[in-house]
Parts: sequence; C-alpha cells; structure tokens
Amino acid sequence: MCTRDPAASIPRTVPAAGRQAVSMALPSVAKIIRCRRTRLQTSNHDHASVARVPMPAPPPDSDELLVRRVAFGSRLRAARDRAGLTQEELAERAGIDRPAYSEIERGLRDARLSTLLRIETALGAELVLLPGRASKE
Repeated sequence: MCTRDPAASIPRTVPAAGRQAVSMALPSVAKIIRCRRTRLQTSNHDHASVARVPMPAPPPDSDELLVRRVAFGSRLRAARDRAGLTQEELAERAGIDRPAYSEIERGLRDARLSTLLRIETALGAELVLLPGRASKE
C-alpha cells in the first residue's frame, strides 16, 4: 500500500500550507502521484491497490490496414467521380494539398478525422465510417 505523504508530491515552490490544502482537495490525484513514486522506489508494491486500465484493442496488422485503406480510397474515388470533381478540385475545396488527397485516395496515407470531414463537406456527401451504426439511429 502507498503510504507517502500527499503533500510531499506537490512541488516545493508551493508553500507548505498550500501543499497541504491541495493534497486535501485532490486526494485521488495525490494518491496516484504518491503511488507512482512509491512504485518507482520499491519493488514490493501492493499491485492490488493500483487501478487496472484495460489495454486498447490491438491495431490491425499492416497488410490488413493497407487493404482497408485501399478499399476506403476506392469508395472515396467513386464518390469524387459521382460528384464530377477532379482530385485537384476536391483537394482545393477541402483545403488540402492535391498530393496528400491523392495518397489518401490510393490508400497510402492515413487521414485525420478533420481532413475526412473537410472532404465530406467538399463532396456534399456523408462519409459513413461505421457501417450499420448510422442506419440504427
């Protein structure tokens, strides 16, 4: 169990009375800081007192990621063709470089959500990133 004084984890530039007030106002933050410092100092830390954070899902392997990027790029190109726009016109309307847009469309580049939303607006279409979810709402 972590037993360090919470006030000890507050920077020394804060007066002692202030450190005590901060540690009393934020006991969970002080406990986290205290536990991390204790864990670094000793090897027999009580791991039962440390909150477990679930690990995120593993990313797709590089081959699967490439396949999914290329498939998305194909759908993006079809939407651009239906809108009657060239890559350069769409990139200009979306406020991105044509080479960057071309790489997204060919599946060579990951696009940020903000970029995808700008492309969506420029196309005048709705990009559905999670199929099946939109139809249920």
